[in-house]
Amino acid sequence: MTVKLELHVSSAISVAIESVGNKIESADYFDELQEAANDEVGGEAENACTYYADCEEIIQRYESEHGSEAEELSDAGGAQFKASEFQKAMVQYARAVADCAIRAMVQQEIESLKEAYTNLCESFMDDEYFEDHDPIPVTVEISCLYGWAAHNRETPEGVCIWHRLEGETEARAIQCNGLWLSVCWTPERA
Repeated sequence: MTVKLELHVSSAISVAIESVGNKIESADYFDELQEAANDEVGGEAENACTYYADCEEIIQRYESEHGSEAEELSDAGGAQFKASEFQKAMVQYARAVADCAIRAMVQQEIESLKEAYTNLCESFMDDEYFEDHDPIPVTVEISCLYGWAAHNRETPEGVCIWHRLEGETEARAIQCNGLWLSVCWTPERA
């Protein structure tokens, strides 16, 4: 069986979104999201290291990238192990490696979400509705709220744009790491 730390990353970010909410009102949201996700990393690392085989695989796959950082983390507890407790030591080290790997992946995913948010916000530069509406109210969802309707066009950055959705409603959304950042509004001219 293959250990997929990416699932633990998704779980940490999902819990963090639940904690901070799914409405993005400024770029500060991502700092709060990062803090909340980091609070979940320890538990996710522990969940990843349920079986000895998983611990061995985590060490084999992620030690080269996160080993030195993990050694410092696993040594921080000051635990001393006897030779007969090698499995206990391995589990502690694997948790430290998993913690470092998950933490790094969470940071990468949140940076990607921040970039997607920036791309979405930049797509509004030419829309006069948003000149007086700052910040742009963006929601984070697991699926696209407008997926039932084909979008009218897409920007080079991947922002999907809908015109006259359900009458006069306008919408824009971008997908990032399995999440959708979206905005829906009714223009004043409607």
